[in-house]
Amino acid sequence: MRSPLTSGAATIHMAALTANADLGWDLYKGLGEQGANPKGGNGGTYKAVAGGEKLYGFVVDFLPIRNKMQGAQVKFVIPKEGVSAMTEPAAIRSASAIASRWSWMI
Repeated sequence: MRSPLTSGAATIHMAALTANADLGWDLYKGLGEQGANPKGGNGGTYKAVAGGEKLYGFVVDFLPIRNKMQGAQVKFVIPKEGVSAMTEPAAIRSASAIASRWSWMI
């Protein structure tokens, strides 16, 4: 799993989960007891699973979905309990491109 020390997405995700009274820090304690080893970001976690080093990992959804469409031997699974979701920030650098870029972002 990605590390909150090196991944902004993991940091935001950790803050959201630990703020939830039903999950809190107990979730992370449980992951640690099960041998979770947070390191790096999404790319390293994805590569560990895709390369066979790990059986599963916690990553942003687009990595396994996109790479499976390109032939990778991975599967994206959503647990029946559900998943958390978070947005990623985006910026438009040119005022003349706002209309076309905005429609792509939403």
